[in-house]
Amino acid sequence: MLIWGTTWFVVKIGVEAYPPFFSITARFLLAGGLFLILLRVRRIPIPRDPELHVLFLVVGILSYTMSYGVVYWGEQYVSSGLAAVVFSLFPIFTGILAHRFLDHEKIGPLRLAGLLVSLAGIVVINLSDLSQFHPRAPLAALLMVISPAASAVAAIMSKRRVQEIHPFVFSAVPMIYAGLINLVIYLLFERHIRIEWSTTGTLTIVYLATFGTMVTFGFYFWLLRHMEVGKIALIAYLTPIVALAVGTYLGGETVTPAILGGTALVLAGVGVTSRAK
Repeated sequence: MLIWGTTWFVVKIGVEAYPPFFSITARFLLAGGLFLILLRVRRIPIPRDPELHVLFLVVGILSYTMSYGVVYWGEQYVSSGLAAVVFSLFPIFTGILAHRFLDHEKIGPLRLAGLLVSLAGIVVINLSDLSQFHPRAPLAALLMVISPAASAVAAIMSKRRVQEIHPFVFSAVPMIYAGLINLVIYLLFERHIRIEWSTTGTLTIVYLATFGTMVTFGFYFWLLRHMEVGKIALIAYLTPIVALAVGTYLGGETVTPAILGGTALVLAGVGVTSRAK
């Protein structure tokens, strides 16, 4: 949780140094490559079943292209703390999808109430004057809702097959697929942007690829084997607190009363959802 909470601020630093899809491509190709080396060293085979590779491709697109794509793009215009707050909708989206597609994870009236409270928080945040940070900030905050939604769909799809696939395989292969797709996006839309190599920008990629990806997703897919997906998703309940603190004290980011109020509503809604049986 602490590592995940710091990644939002590190992403913010990274997109100030390098174009968003260059950064995300480097992050996931590096992490995926390191996972492949780990699989080779531990002699863990990669399944050849075409159906599984379709699943890996879809999970990669949802988790590492759509989800992180809007986060990296959006953090050019909004604070890292606000990005983490928006992603805290992840447990609620996951809970709704789990109710529909997983037999043993049902949602009740209390969880629905939590959803409405959290959505109210997102509305409060987006109705605040985000344009004072950047003219594109309101659009960025709205588009970043795609991130928890896409991640929730990927989580449900993964949960249904994770028992038969090693967590490192479920981490490595989707990352490689997504990294290649992100590379194509970079070449199509960001290739004209001049890259000036910097130590800080490079270190953000290394940190995010190792600690922010290998460590976090390695444990995430391992936990997905042993716990309900809705409970794992509640990690996103606490990460905004870490992200807001790191962004404020290390990055000097501004947190307005409206953002604090919206954040309180989002977290209250997730808290209600987590208390529901």
